[in-house]
Amino acid sequence: MDDVELRKQENRGQKAKALLENPLLKEAFDKVDSLLVEIWRDAKDPNIREDAHRAVSLLPKIKAAIETHVHAGDLAKKKLEQLVRPKRGPF
Repeated sequence: MDDVELRKQENRGQKAKALLENPLLKEAFDKVDSLLVEIWRDAKDPNIREDAHRAVSLLPKIKAAIETHVHAGDLAKKKLEQLVRPKRGPF
């Protein structure tokens, strides 16, 4: 991967990290989670209960997908640092 692609990946990682740290997004995830748990708990229809349960279990997967970009960005940053750092010989 060349340095242009590494910089793009690093930038995406920074944006993903900003998303995860954004208080509005955190609040939205918490509210959706609470609402879905309430629907799941109160539903009489087993199909509705199952749908709510599936939706609740998707929220961590969404966060994990964003975290994947954060980790890829961190890795890209390290690779860029290695490219910039002068290589030293044995002496």
